[in-house]
Amino acid sequence: MTTTKKEIMVNAWKIAREGQKAFGGKVREYFAQALKMAWAQAKNEIDIEALEKKGFNRWTKGNMDRLYFSLEKSGALELDYYKSGNLRSADLEGERISNAEACRLLAVKCFIDLKNGNKLVVQYGREEAQDVVRELAEKAMR
Repeated sequence: MTTTKKEIMVNAWKIAREGQKAFGGKVREYFAQALKMAWAQAKNEIDIEALEKKGFNRWTKGNMDRLYFSLEKSGALELDYYKSGNLRSADLEGERISNAEACRLLAVKCFIDLKNGNKLVVQYGREEAQDVVRELAEKAMR
């Protein structure tokens, strides 16, 4: 999702009017700062559709809105299973890893918190596994 200069200017004037309503004075007095804020908002925007194609799944509930990162959907982790459902083999970015390591990576939860400044959050699992998943998620975000 790209933001045009026109959309940024419209947003800047909207922010300036909100500042004028809250603090008084003239709208143009707030415009310079409002323009900086509008550009910052435009830079922080995330193309959700593109990220969903790269292995992220959107989840919303109540006041939460998140994009969870899936190692399998991203193509970074390839898993092969036996008919019983047990893990047969695992490859991380084309390199063979142990089944135990694959399970550790799958246990890590990683998401982008869309309600709190598009912050990348990594939870659970060992620190080494968290680092690997964080790196792969950041790579997918580019």
